[in-house]
Amino acid sequence: MKTYIQSTGLILFLFSCLTLKAGNSLLFHPDSVPASIQALEEYYQKPQEYIKHWNILKARADSINSVRDEFFLYKDRNYFHYIGGEIDSLRKYTAIVKDLCLKYKDIHGFYYNWLLLSEGYNNVGNGKAGTFENEQMYNYARENKSETGMAYNQFAIASGYLAARDNQKAEPYLIQAMQKFYQMKRWDIYAVLASNEIILLSAANRETESQKVFQQLDSLANLALAGKLHGFPPRNIAMTKYLVFGKCVSSGDIKTFKKYLSELEEVYRKYPSIPRFYLFDSKQTYAYLMKDYIMQAAYIDSCANYYKLRNSKENMRRMYLNGANALAMANKYDEAYHKLISVIELGDTLSWEKTQKQLNYLSTKYDVNKLKLEKQELSLKARNMQLLLTIGIGIILLFILFFRMTVYRRQLKLNAKIHQQDLQLIAANEKIQKANEMKNVFIQNMNHEIRTPLNTIVGFADCLATPNTFSSDEIKEISNTIKTNSDHLLRLISDMLSIASLDSDSEEPMKSSFSVNECCNHVIDEVKEFANTNVHLHATLKEEDFTMISDKKMIHQILFNLLHNAVKFTSEGEIELSYEITPDKKEIHFLVRDTGIGIPKEEQKKVFERFYKVNSFTQGSGLGLSLCQILVQRLQGSLYLDNEYKKGSLFVFIHPLL
Repeated sequence: MKTYIQSTGLILFLFSCLTLKAGNSLLFHPDSVPASIQALEEYYQKPQEYIKHWNILKARADSINSVRDEFFLYKDRNYFHYIGGEIDSLRKYTAIVKDLCLKYKDIHGFYYNWLLLSEGYNNVGNGKAGTFENEQMYNYARENKSETGMAYNQFAIASGYLAARDNQKAEPYLIQAMQKFYQMKRWDIYAVLASNEIILLSAANRETESQKVFQQLDSLANLALAGKLHGFPPRNIAMTKYLVFGKCVSSGDIKTFKKYLSELEEVYRKYPSIPRFYLFDSKQTYAYLMKDYIMQAAYIDSCANYYKLRNSKENMRRMYLNGANALAMANKYDEAYHKLISVIELGDTLSWEKTQKQLNYLSTKYDVNKLKLEKQELSLKARNMQLLLTIGIGIILLFILFFRMTVYRRQLKLNAKIHQQDLQLIAANEKIQKANEMKNVFIQNMNHEIRTPLNTIVGFADCLATPNTFSSDEIKEISNTIKTNSDHLLRLISDMLSIASLDSDSEEPMKSSFSVNECCNHVIDEVKEFANTNVHLHATLKEEDFTMISDKKMIHQILFNLLHNAVKFTSEGEIELSYEITPDKKEIHFLVRDTGIGIPKEEQKKVFERFYKVNSFTQGSGLGLSLCQILVQRLQGSLYLDNEYKKGSLFVFIHPLL
């Protein structure tokens, strides 16, 4: 009995979404779905034909600007990809349908199509992605305070657990979803949830609770059949009547079985267009109870054909196996044998021992019947042929399994590689975009930084070219201005050339021995001319001079750029250059400290980027600190901004000693 109920549960789960396909809309009622779009259902199992007809209808809708047809076409397309297990297309069209549902205020359609995506992931074995969609749905529903969304989310979670065969975890979510959809009078969804709850309770031998839920569902179905309850689809009425047959088989209640079979036939007479699986399966069960195994096998074939049209191979396998048993009971061993071969070809998940035993039994019966028509000497040959056939089928199945596993593993590796390449491309694209932004900023800065001194030089040069116009003091001041701007322009071009040279040149630094005190004093003297008169620029040096071995030119340029940077942002106070030697004499630390405006904490990580300027209105190219960083790396040292210093800025340059 449990086996029968569990199989039925799988059937109901497959039909759950078929029942809900249309959805509701405040703008478009589901009854307004054009017949041409409803007709697309017959092409669900013929993808090429479906796409062809869908494109024709879409072009027609666009030509007449029919938003209604577009709305239902996209809904149908999304459902088509769901039943086809095409997860990429399902993800694409789910996003489109969700946007349309929000646009036309179809809240049920919005969450229902989101539910399809979640179930789609579960159906292809990607439970992690399905769980992620459930979490996103929950967060969205909670943020928007949507009780409808919370109900669909509980439906989605229950479906996930049911797909994983974890009934215990599924039940509380199933019950909560049932209660909410009952309150909303969404009978189409409530019927599916209640049906699964009935199956779940029966599987757990909780028949009293199962019967209570069934009676309530059956009363709703009867009201709908009588036309007194709207929103309860005919397919769900048939599904409800079908639920009772498993209980009747278990209890042997033929009278109740006949009663509900009669009611089910009435449903199909009133609604002949709904799928006839429920009718076929119930009649094959009735034929079994009546021991009419030939009729049972015929109805089982009808069920198998139904699943064949929907490409449901697992259910086809189950139907073929049931059909083989029915034919065997009818002494049709030849047909039963071939039916069992079909079971094997479809990838029978039953144990090989059980299948082999049944196959040998049917083979023996088949051979016995052949002995009546053939000579005695052919018996051994026939048995050997059957054995070889069985072994051959087994080898082929093993080979197919091995081949599929190999392809699957390769596909996983390929997907992982493609994913990694996608991440690399995204990262590279971000770097390119950032480089383009920096380039644009650099060009703008250079336009200003180069034009300003050039215009000054040209302007004052023209002034000097005019004789007897300025006094000697004015001429001296003009000359100083020209020199200052020339130095600024020269330094700017020098920084640019230095960075370009360092980027393309891989030569080692030119190391030599030199005095640290002398180097520091020289740099201080060079920077003083740029310092404000209110700034005390000085070097705090060791009394005992220290001699180090490194590239003196690089050291000089690093210290100059650090001090020059401090000068630009210190209008008063002091700027100090000092150095310290670690006790183990393995490193020398150069410190450039100022009492200027400082650097905001959120900007500190960016100061060493090329062309970056904390204040875009400050003179400079934004290359100085970037150049320092490159030079420091060439010297195998390190450079950082001390974020604990609060009185301005403190840059620390660490140089390893030989």
